[in-house]
Amino acid sequence: MRFLQPAIERKLKEAKTDDAIFALFQEIKSLCSEETVYNPDLFRFYMKPIIQKVPRYQYTEVTLQDFLAKTKAFPEDPALSEMLGLWYLVKIENQEELSFIFREKTFVTMIKVMYRMEATEVKAFAESLKENRTLTSLNLSSRNIGDEGARALAESLKVNGRLTSLVLYNNQIGDAGARALADALKENRTLTSLDLSRNNIGDEGARALADALKENRVLTGLDIMGNYIGVAVKQLWQEMRALHPTRNFQL
Repeated sequence: MRFLQPAIERKLKEAKTDDAIFALFQEIKSLCSEETVYNPDLFRFYMKPIIQKVPRYQYTEVTLQDFLAKTKAFPEDPALSEMLGLWYLVKIENQEELSFIFREKTFVTMIKVMYRMEATEVKAFAESLKENRTLTSLNLSSRNIGDEGARALAESLKVNGRLTSLVLYNNQIGDAGARALADALKENRTLTSLDLSRNNIGDEGARALADALKENRVLTGLDIMGNYIGVAVKQLWQEMRALHPTRNFQL
């Protein structure tokens, strides 16, 4: 099965239409079946990592309604619905949709929140995230969550064991929020990518993040470009990049 992974990855990158994706997912299901019986362990070990790897470079965004329509086309086939959930980044347009994906079994694993969240909504969402076992990618770009929202999310990261990617680009997060996230990174062991670019983080917050990454070996990608970091602290990060060449630190 392992020798088939490069071919499947190539086909995923080349797929341009929903029909092509559906056909390829049917092929993957067949490959992961033994005498017509689908083996989820084969899928999760050999094919799931390939599907998760490709969309990072080739996200396909859909509305929640569109995503639900796609999965309803396979009402008796949770295997295909799971693959769709790994492939599509779902845009969440309002609080009702956000509540729905936490309340119902939707197979959604990647979301991008499109509406402005009030402070109370961010806190409530962060509380729900503590117990969530399905989301792996969360994009909260330009939602203006500030330090208060960052603190709430940091508390979630301390206990959430599923999220691997968090995008907090352009959110008015300052040193206080960065410190809270740094503390969370000392405990979190699943997040591999964190985007804090275009915020208000200064030297204090950047140092806290650097200290956290001395303990955290799981986070391999951190973007802090477009913040207010001085020359001395940037030099500290340059030294960290030299010490950890396999980790992607964007300054």
